[in-house]
Amino acid sequence: MKFSWKQGTGLSENQLLPAKKKLEGYRKRLEQIAEHTDYAQPESSIQLSFDRTLQVAVETEVLHAHPKTVQDVVLIGIGGSSLGTSAVYDALSPTRALKRLHVLDTLSPINLRTVADRLRAHKSERAYTVCVVSKSGGTTETIANAMTLEVEIKKQHPKCLDRFVVITDEGSALWNRARERNMRVLAVPAMVGGRFSVMSAVGLFPLALLGVDIRQLLSGARKAVRDNTQNSAQNSARASAAIVHHQWKHGRAIHDTFVFNPELESLGKWVRQLTAESLGKRENLSGKEVRVGITPTVSVGSSDLHSMAQLSIGGPADKFTTFVHSAWAQDARVPQRSTFDRLVADAQAQSYNGIMSAIRKGTHAAYRSAGHPYVEVELEGLSEKELGAYMQFRMIETMYLAQLMRVNAFDQPAVEAYKSVTRRLLKRAKK
Repeated sequence: MKFSWKQGTGLSENQLLPAKKKLEGYRKRLEQIAEHTDYAQPESSIQLSFDRTLQVAVETEVLHAHPKTVQDVVLIGIGGSSLGTSAVYDALSPTRALKRLHVLDTLSPINLRTVADRLRAHKSERAYTVCVVSKSGGTTETIANAMTLEVEIKKQHPKCLDRFVVITDEGSALWNRARERNMRVLAVPAMVGGRFSVMSAVGLFPLALLGVDIRQLLSGARKAVRDNTQNSAQNSARASAAIVHHQWKHGRAIHDTFVFNPELESLGKWVRQLTAESLGKRENLSGKEVRVGITPTVSVGSSDLHSMAQLSIGGPADKFTTFVHSAWAQDARVPQRSTFDRLVADAQAQSYNGIMSAIRKGTHAAYRSAGHPYVEVELEGLSEKELGAYMQFRMIETMYLAQLMRVNAFDQPAVEAYKSVTRRLLKRAKK
């Protein structure tokens, strides 16, 4: 993974020094936390990729699920319980022979029936696995979907619960129920928040079962932890946080993750949740009401250049962009001759990588000309290792950025507010 910022921001190293100095104490804290796997701190998600016990537990559970017979994996979970898995799967599946993933991340009778029909069509329960993921163990949408899917497929497969694997906090209501029914269960460390949990069993178990190489995913994450907790030029997360904070202070409170590979759109949506929930806060670390945040958006190149570019380039100076791209290993080439040749000058005989590179560089030039700052992340191929590195980089960047903004990156009181009202309304409706 290569992080570039000087050309797109116009900033100098000296302009980033004040923020880096402010972060030095916190950087040291992260460096110390990364040396252990005790999961005793809110930042403990950076320990996950070093936890050999966790990896063994996940791989053991995968073997128990008889992966060779599994064709479909259903993931019932919302937010941090599903976005990370979807991000990795969607990035890799176009060029890999992975199993089929079905995500039930909201309440949709249509989607539920489609998945249930798919599972009922299998002759054996061993053709599928259902992952029920809820850190709290009491997420309304997740439990509703789990209940309904179980009853729907039980009509055809009476022993379907043998194919359910629960992933939740140890001691949660969902954990206890799974234990009572002798279901397979994996624990999420209590101090690891949902949006930071992709390197835990939350992401590792379904991804491994789907055929993703989680060892390489964790290898990339480990390198990113080492690089981004050290006081060196390799600490791209600290540099990126300093740049984003600089832009935020100067009125650019919208941060667009602009991916130039359509298969990375879900990765952008994972970043969106990470940014929104971690940085959008009513109060700062001192308890003072500040109502701050950065609004994350996701754009996909080159299609969104034909829907959002006019606003992004010609509109208000309120946005900052992180461009993300990787060259395609399986390229295509425009033919020399066709019914449509010579309609666009110089397009014939060009590779798709070459055309997209020209579009991307043209976009960068337009942003610079309009005075819109950006940074660029180049992934060296769409691989587990690169995805692991990028996701860990963004998680640590978010921790640094929260420190600069003086907010708690690890709570989400506003989300809990809607959940509590929902529970009250459901209780009232049942009377």
